[in-house]
Amino acid sequence: MSSSAPVPSSLPSRGPAPKQPPTKPADPSARLHFLYSRIPHASDATLAEVLGNVPLEDKRVIASVFAFVISGGTTPGAFARSVGRKTKVVWMNIEQGKTAGEDRAEVVLEVKVEDDMCNAFGTMHGGCGAFLLDHASLGTLVVLGKAKGFDGMGMTTNMNISWHTPAASGETIQIRAITVFVDPRRGGSRVTRCEVREKDTGRLVLSGTTASAHPGGHKM
Repeated sequence: MSSSAPVPSSLPSRGPAPKQPPTKPADPSARLHFLYSRIPHASDATLAEVLGNVPLEDKRVIASVFAFVISGGTTPGAFARSVGRKTKVVWMNIEQGKTAGEDRAEVVLEVKVEDDMCNAFGTMHGGCGAFLLDHASLGTLVVLGKAKGFDGMGMTTNMNISWHTPAASGETIQIRAITVFVDPRRGGSRVTRCEVREKDTGRLVLSGTTASAHPGGHKM
């Protein structure tokens, strides 16, 4: 019977582990630019109508992504596609605060109320108003995120809307949204305030606040 080889008291050393290259921080605008690279880009004529102090190329990225999202993207029969296609961005602005946490973004949308946006009484349907407020509010976060280096895309978690006067078919309305509080971290809370007014008279149609959050690792 042959004797077995002795078991070594320890495994031979393989030397120090190779150094791993330092990981680069994720680009906070990566999702925005990934989407932008795969959709039609806003034309110069469209951008000429967008006022405000946001740089031209940032306006092009944001306006392109906004138009894609509000019109339903590639989803067949997307909700309110006809409304989204005729809604345009007319203002994108950044207001510098005394501290980084006090920076504000403002977005203004404009659309003419037509019959496909109305209820049985010929005035804008509540669901349509909420749809417009939601997109304007999230648009402000994308504007602020692009300017300040965080991912402004996210999902709505709460809406609180008050209706004041009806918007009749044929009237043009402006939807103005401004950031109130923004936690730029993944999963952080973000709050915006919004007003919808009749363009020519300034009559207040509805007002509200929207809360949203970055979805973190979850797919949108």
